[in-house]
Amino acid sequence: MPFMALIRPGFVYFASWDYFTSTYAPQLPHVGTCAGEPFAAIAGDVILSSYLVLFISFYIATYRKMSNRRNTAKTPQKAEKRMEKTEVPTMKETAESATQVVKAATNGMHNISPSGSFF
Repeated sequence: MPFMALIRPGFVYFASWDYFTSTYAPQLPHVGTCAGEPFAAIAGDVILSSYLVLFISFYIATYRKMSNRRNTAKTPQKAEKRMEKTEVPTMKETAESATQVVKAATNGMHNISPSGSFF
């Protein structure tokens, strides 16, 4: 489908080139003369170009969304791998840490200034 979306404008632009060169600049390379009006050639080029721009922007937006979905889908897998590598403290280590924090708070260590040795 994307291939054909680029082939069709090529033929139309070639026909427009051939028309304008045979009519207004015969010294430039062209195949032959074409019947038609300049307005029809310009209108066809403008309409076809607008469709081509819309198609390309849709194509980019669609695949950008898909790549974001892939990244979003991989995020939990990455987090799981990181969690597998992390060491979880035992209950005893957690209790000891909590006890130290409680002792520090009750002994007034929270009043130590930032310039002290605690920080």
